[in-house]
Amino acid sequence: MRDIMLEFIYNLDLLMFATLGVCFLIFLLFLLLGFLFKKSFLSKFCFFCAFIGLFSTPFVIALSSQNFLFKLEILENHSRPLVFSQSFLIDITIKNMGKLKIKKCQFDIMPTRAQNSLKNKLLDLLNPLPRISYTFYEKIKKKSIKHLEKILPYNASKKDFKFSLNCR
Repeated sequence: MRDIMLEFIYNLDLLMFATLGVCFLIFLLFLLLGFLFKKSFLSKFCFFCAFIGLFSTPFVIALSSQNFLFKLEILENHSRPLVFSQSFLIDITIKNMGKLKIKKCQFDIMPTRAQNSLKNKLLDLLNPLPRISYTFYEKIKKKSIKHLEKILPYNASKKDFKFSLNCR
């Protein structure tokens, strides 16, 4: 959980900070309206809207960045653990479908246990295996295609894996 929070703070840029500020101002506006309309239904409704706005802020930031601002299309993906060495090949071609230029992409490899039992699924949820992250500092313009390649050390080649690609 600590890694996720540090990664979120590291990836926070000026646009995301501005979105966070606007959502906080909406929260304050509804909160003040709630205090203004004392002892009425409108007061309760404003308090409800204020706290919904406050708790929905991270979801608004995540969904707007993934689905609108930095939307990606994966054209080719040949990423896999290599057989005769303890390494992982990242071989992926992506297209920037978003509204902004991408400056960096973070590729996360998450080894998983065999998903045949409930115990392994719970272990993956509560105590995941160590993950490997690599950040590509590549500038990708709007509507352009980029091919990313890298070989990383990877000791869990016998395990299943999931990967994620997050670009900003």
